[in-house]
Amino acid sequence: MHYREAQDEIRAGKFRPVYLVYGGEDFLKEELFRALRAAIVQPETADFNYHVLDPSADQLSQAMALAQTQPFFAERRLVVVKDCPAIVPSRKKADDEGDGDDEKPAGGADEALLQYLKAPVPSTCLLFLAGNVDSRRKTTKALIASGGAVECQPFKDEDAVMWVQTRAQSKGKKMLSLAARGLVDKIGPDLRLLDGELEKLSLYAGDAREITPEDVESVVSNLAETEVFRLTEAVMLKQRTKALVMLEQTLRQVDH
Repeated sequence: MHYREAQDEIRAGKFRPVYLVYGGEDFLKEELFRALRAAIVQPETADFNYHVLDPSADQLSQAMALAQTQPFFAERRLVVVKDCPAIVPSRKKADDEGDGDDEKPAGGADEALLQYLKAPVPSTCLLFLAGNVDSRRKTTKALIASGGAVECQPFKDEDAVMWVQTRAQSKGKKMLSLAARGLVDKIGPDLRLLDGELEKLSLYAGDAREITPEDVESVVSNLAETEVFRLTEAVMLKQRTKALVMLEQTLRQVDH
């Protein structure tokens, strides 16, 4: 399922019983998470019907128990499972000649999840949030097959330009492709940074309906030097995918 399709469904009040939201673009994942929380969780009953589970030995067992519990004085319960060991890549390297975890029998909690996915509780929204997932695992395959899988990967420049225009429209501003392209050229396709700069541009434009290329040139500073520091940090933290994406962005922005 595409990110925008999931977002449209949530806005329309249509919720799937199970979601798998994964990938390297944290901004999109967080947006879907916040949208589900805002639409499902009632503040007055949040203590009883909203649960966030971090990775642990019994994380999946807790999730299954909560998912099968009826909501308390609310229509739905939201259970969020972060970086579940049953779907993320193992720290150990898989045997190069083997078929991976697909051939291994599911454990107790994993088997419980597989059974649950065959008939999920309609009053529960079970949300799995992860970065990379191991597509060879039975649990991952079953979650993807459930229909609520949304892959959120970093955008290419062209996709980022379209996203900027749509985002500007949501803020009540028109932004033609030339202005949107100028913003992406200065910032790169990092959606979190682009959203922050769009907020500044919207305030700068004031009552004007359109954000112009001149506005972008006046307000948005070139972030190339900042990107160098962020790239260095990603390398030091061994965040390979993020570092490679940022390297590409930085090489486009810094001629030396």
